[in-house]
Amino acid sequence: MDQPLISVILPVYNAAEYLAECLEQLLEQSYSNLEIIAIDDFSRDNSFKILQKYSKQDKRLHIARNVKHYGIALTLNRCLKHSNGTLIAFMNAKDASYKYRLERQLKYLQDHEKAVAVGVQCRYANEKQQTMSISEFPAGNMELYKTPMDGVSLLFENLMVHKLRIPRDVLHFKTNTYPFIYTDVVIKLSKYGEIANLSQVLYTKRVLAKGRAHSQRLHFPSLAKIWFRAITVYDHKFSMRSLVLNPLLTNLK
Repeated sequence: MDQPLISVILPVYNAAEYLAECLEQLLEQSYSNLEIIAIDDFSRDNSFKILQKYSKQDKRLHIARNVKHYGIALTLNRCLKHSNGTLIAFMNAKDASYKYRLERQLKYLQDHEKAVAVGVQCRYANEKQQTMSISEFPAGNMELYKTPMDGVSLLFENLMVHKLRIPRDVLHFKTNTYPFIYTDVVIKLSKYGEIANLSQVLYTKRVLAKGRAHSQRLHFPSLAKIWFRAITVYDHKFSMRSLVLNPLLTNLK
């Protein structure tokens, strides 16, 4: 079986409490031909020091630090610019990946030539590591296409994308779509191939934010713009469920 390089995209911001565990689990993946592109977005805690420590221990970890706080979209774009893999795997620095996550996602993409991306099921955990729930993301492309919502039909932060099956500019994050930057990219991805979710739980998503419902409702115009562009530019066919879905559910971060 071919052993392509997987680039793990890891934006980091004030993640010191969880970052060491995140890095250790990535570096101990069953699939070893990977690089981790980690850029610290001018954290106020010890995140960058932790990155420096682990980069000295494993050359697969490539690190940098923004000169000021740029935000998640620009940091993701910077990470992507420095990536070399034909497979792009995303990761949140406060979350955790199971040992076989990357290996199983890669195998799925190798076995399914029409697929451009694949996610996994996740365990939602609170700050005390207690399980809150287990995701039930749809496996098939059609359901994902009709409801391409981050946190509802998939979790973008555990997605793996086959870079050679999409145009170069698809993996680009726009600052004006916050906090729905992932949904915007998922819609673009769906134009070029199938998106699926594995049935296995291979990712732990930590639910740490408070008061997110109010914040997301304030940003609902951003989601409306994404829907409008998807319909008019990409001729995307949403289900009614996605158009009336509570914005609170689109990002459990």
